[in-house]
Amino acid sequence: MAFQKLHPGIILILLAFCFSLGGCGAPLLSERQIVRAVLFSQTAERAEAVLLLANTSEADAETFHTLFGVGQTPAEALNQAQQASQGPVFYGLMDLVVLPMNASYKEICSYTSLLEQTVLPAARMDIILWQREGPASVQEQAPALYAAIKAAQKQYGIRNGLYQVTAQSNNCALPVWQGGQFGFAWLQMDKKAILISDGLQAQLAATLTGQGNRLEVWLGNGDVACTARTSVRWESDADTITAEVTLHDLTLTNLDGQPRLETESRKLLEAEMHTAFDAVLGATVPVQDPLRVRLWAFQRNGAAREPATAALSVRFAD
Repeated sequence: MAFQKLHPGIILILLAFCFSLGGCGAPLLSERQIVRAVLFSQTAERAEAVLLLANTSEADAETFHTLFGVGQTPAEALNQAQQASQGPVFYGLMDLVVLPMNASYKEICSYTSLLEQTVLPAARMDIILWQREGPASVQEQAPALYAAIKAAQKQYGIRNGLYQVTAQSNNCALPVWQGGQFGFAWLQMDKKAILISDGLQAQLAATLTGQGNRLEVWLGNGDVACTARTSVRWESDADTITAEVTLHDLTLTNLDGQPRLETESRKLLEAEMHTAFDAVLGATVPVQDPLRVRLWAFQRNGAAREPATAALSVRFAD
């Protein structure tokens, strides 16, 4: 059986990958300290960094240990944490970065620049802001925090990457872990961050910014439970750009024991989504193009025909 000739570029990529796993005298993957997450915290006096490392000796379930570093800057803290390692640090399997909610937009940009210089190449890293609560240190909370965030990411379909920060010049939008659910925040140059804590508003914001694809909310006064997978498509004309959010695999469950037609529950859901959309737009008025409307309009219509307003359209897949 004949084999097709591989392109030289593909061969180089395969060789580089093999070398990163231990070829040409490099340590084997099993001999490296495998980083699953990097967590940062900061005060006015210092920065802290925690490397969450997988215990490779555990055969059945993934367990972790941590390395801690402190310094006047995040770079110093991260370097100190790396220096505490008993072997080479491997970032290729890292999938989460936790950054402090009290950081400014400029500081968030500094964190992402540091990560680009230090941990790349690596697998896709999700960036989550964290509102730290309680007296426990970040190092003490790191394993449980990682597990909770990853479980919630799966539940709400939260995914993003460093590009959420690096692709913009004056602001960025990121999910915020609030110890039970995700909020959503916009950080701006030289301005106070805007935090949205309401569940439906935050989940809709995640969908509209391409960082989430699930709704799990209670409607009314907790009378109806709603779960759905979401997708979004943008349509525009000269004056308006419309976010068409489609709900897939929709489930509506009555919780109050009252008979209710599904059409009524759907109308309730659609109304509350429009209210949430208006609330997000209202909260983010100070932010320059918070939903990237201008980007979509430019791609669709060209720079000369930027729409003046944004609107929401809700569509049911079935």
